[in-house]
Amino acid sequence: MPDTILIPLANVLLDCLETAATANPDPPANFCLRAGGPVIHDVDAAASLDTVCCPGLGYVRLGRNYPSSAEFPAPDPRSDKCLSLARVQEFFVGIVRCVPGLGTPEGPSCADWTAAAVHDADDIQAIWAAVCCWTDTTEFKRMRSRPFSIVGTEVVQEGDCIERFMTILVQIPRCCNS
Repeated sequence: MPDTILIPLANVLLDCLETAATANPDPPANFCLRAGGPVIHDVDAAASLDTVCCPGLGYVRLGRNYPSSAEFPAPDPRSDKCLSLARVQEFFVGIVRCVPGLGTPEGPSCADWTAAAVHDADDIQAIWAAVCCWTDTTEFKRMRSRPFSIVGTEVVQEGDCIERFMTILVQIPRCCNS
């Protein structure tokens, strides 16, 4: 049976992120769902092009998923997922950008770092606005009074790329009948 909860929630969060980020000056060029572990700040080696970082990427990806019903968001001590009344899904919502001039011999100027700081501040605002938008949607409200928790934002720098992301934990109804 195909997923009817996680991808619809992720897509709505992505739509909210795109709406919030495109309201700011110089929004990321791309918005998409990502899969797997941390977002790779990749370069297309065959074409020697930066395909993520400098054009900018807004994304949502799914993280851990585990049984949790007694003490949200703590994992249940039971190993049988059908004995739990609910599970926790980790969502990551973020934006990847580059620091202009970081990969050059002369390095970034003060103006480059200032531009990166302004992007970062705008991206933080967009991520928070996206979460506010998301929790007000029909898809999220279908979860009824399910708890959710914003863990906070983090920043990762890899090469000339800076990634700002937020971790959100959402309680999802149990997957089993009975």
